[in-house]
Amino acid sequence: MNETNPLRPCAAAACGRATEKTVVMLLPGQSWDTRPACSLRCAQRLTGQWTDADLEKVWEILVRCCGAREHDREDFLRSARDHVRKERSLEYRFIGNLGFGGKVWIEKWWPPRVSFYPEDTTTKRIEAMVAANDELGNL
Repeated sequence: MNETNPLRPCAAAACGRATEKTVVMLLPGQSWDTRPACSLRCAQRLTGQWTDADLEKVWEILVRCCGAREHDREDFLRSARDHVRKERSLEYRFIGNLGFGGKVWIEKWWPPRVSFYPEDTTTKRIEAMVAANDELGNL
């Protein structure tokens, strides 16, 4: 960082934007830290906070891009809320158009991502996974 350009890269994973803003957060172990974050959404990623609205958006993307079943929404939301509250990663099998291995991963410090078993690879499944991961990365 130089004095003529105070912009720094956003510290949120996969963001890549520059910012003048700084987020102050309490880290595990009760120590304070400051990191640049360009938006509230990136600040939430840095602190690992996922709101109910965020989780709803994740499920909507899974339904739209990957064919997740609408009647599994409440189970996903319940599981996701429980894992987020306990600050644990979530690996949720939603199946959909990705076969039995169709899963979404929600981790504290990274954007959610979709994956499936490599032995189930087809062109349509790869396209669905890429579309979902692109949208999830932009939440």
